[in-house]
Formats: sequence, C-alpha cells, structure tokens
Amino acid sequence: MPIQKIHEGKKLLYKFAIYKVSGTVLSENTRSETEVSGKIYGGGTNSTYGTTAPVQGKIESKTTRYQTIYLKEDDGSEHAIELVDLVVGCREGHKLTLWRLGENLWFQVENHTTNQSFRYNGFIKMMYPKVIYFVIGILFGIYYVDQSHTGGKYLLALIFSILFGLALATIPCGIIAWLREKAVLEAAT
Repeated sequence: MPIQKIHEGKKLLYKFAIYKVSGTVLSENTRSETEVSGKIYGGGTNSTYGTTAPVQGKIESKTTRYQTIYLKEDDGSEHAIELVDLVVGCREGHKLTLWRLGENLWFQVENHTTNQSFRYNGFIKMMYPKVIYFVIGILFGIYYVDQSHTGGKYLLALIFSILFGLALATIPCGIIAWLREKAVLEAAT
C-alpha cells in the first residue's frame, strides 16, 4: 500500500500536504556526516624583528544525522524511509507511525512499542515566512526613515530603520510560524 495522504490544507499563505505510514520495523541504520570548513591565516616569523605573528581564523563544523528505517506495513508492503536530522529510537519489531510534510520531510514519528514521540527540531524554522519577514522589515524601514537627512546621514538613517524594521518583523513572523506549525500538527493527529 502506498504512503497515504491524510490531509491537504492551507494556513496563512502556506499550502501543505501531510502523509502518513504505519508499520513494523524490519531494520534500521543510522549514520552521520560532518562537514568542516574554515579559514586559517597568520603565523610565521618576521625575519627583520624576530617576532612571530599569531595564527588566526575560524573553523566550523556541521553534523547531519541520517537514519534509514525499513518498515513493513500490515498488508506486507515495505518502505525504506530516510530521515534527516530526526533520529528515532527503534529496533526490529517496533511498531511505528511516521508523518511526512510534502514529498520529503518526515517531521514526526510515534513509536507505539515504547510510547515515545519524536519530532524534527527544525520544524518551526520551516514554517517561518522568510519573504514576508523581509517585506515587512524593509517596508517599515523605508516608511519610517527620517526624510530630513541628506546624503550619508540619510543612508545611515535608512540602514538603521531597515534593521529596526527587520527586528520588529520577527514578532509577527514568529506568530505566523507558530500558527502554521500548530495547524500542521493538528492536521497530523
């Protein structure tokens, strides 16, 4: 049986579809990948004065966790489900229900055997209205800039008012993200 669509809806200009699958875990495997990037500079000795320059820079790493769960539904059909940054505590024989948003984001899992729920940590970030955030922030900044300045002072006032507008726009956009998340989670149950 294919993964079934359980809901299709729209909330605050966000259109979404939710899919669900339930079954028994045949096997699972987990892996992680770490990406390291950065820049190091400096160091060395100045031959004229005999001084040593300090080594400076910044190294960053980002770890992404993957879990593949092989699931068998009651009708015998099997699925290989790839979770990204959502690791589910399960083993062979456990009964799971998984919910997916759209075509590829598995966002919630219920392990019926252990009575545990798991949710994707970056879920509310996905609900955040990024375009609306910038539009509100920039429009606020342009509208409230002090028109009496000229030249460099006007440009500086414009930059600060846009930054203030972007900071202020986080409040309504955070509320929108929360309402969207709430609508999706309610539709999933």
